[in-house]
Amino acid sequence: MGESVVADFVGRVHAANLPADEPVTGRVLLSQRRLVLATEGGKETIPLSQVFDVVVGSVPGDLRSFFNDSVTVAYDRDGSQGSALVEGEPEDMNKFVRLLFAALLRNVTVTVRHPAKVGGRVTDSTDRRASVSVAPGEIRFEGCPDPFAVDLSSVIDYERTDRTLGGRKRPALVFRHVIDERTVTSITTVPNERALNILGRYIKIEY
Repeated sequence: MGESVVADFVGRVHAANLPADEPVTGRVLLSQRRLVLATEGGKETIPLSQVFDVVVGSVPGDLRSFFNDSVTVAYDRDGSQGSALVEGEPEDMNKFVRLLFAALLRNVTVTVRHPAKVGGRVTDSTDRRASVSVAPGEIRFEGCPDPFAVDLSSVIDYERTDRTLGGRKRPALVFRHVIDERTVTSITTVPNERALNILGRYIKIEY
């Protein structure tokens, strides 16, 4: 692949550019730059920069009879949209999901306001720039004066919205989570819709 592979396992895969109409056994390789699905009949290479959505555990209707727990990766390809599905053993898939999101969110800088509310009370927190990283069961906002982590199992709600920062309207994610038995609202403003999709998918992964 030309770069370090962070995940490498055998699973069942399906993609439009692979010759089989049904899912087949294939090798799944993930680096920081691309996802490769390799089968006996062909290979599908997906640059991570072209991935705009990831859905965990939901399979399109026409493939539902073939897959159980799976990951769907949606991406742009030559002006059109494509998708690939991957299924594997639970241990392989748990690692794959975490590393895939980590690679997709690498170098993404956001603006966070945390906590924006505690219960129904608006706080005096200000917007801070932060970088995003993921770990098993949590997402971290680092590189800011008050770094924090969100336990994914504590997330109870989220919504997409828009905020105006620096004179520009930008997509944002408002999510509520529980800390010490109190409901906390955090606001994350992201650079583009792609980052919004991917960050939102990861934050809601356990509810």
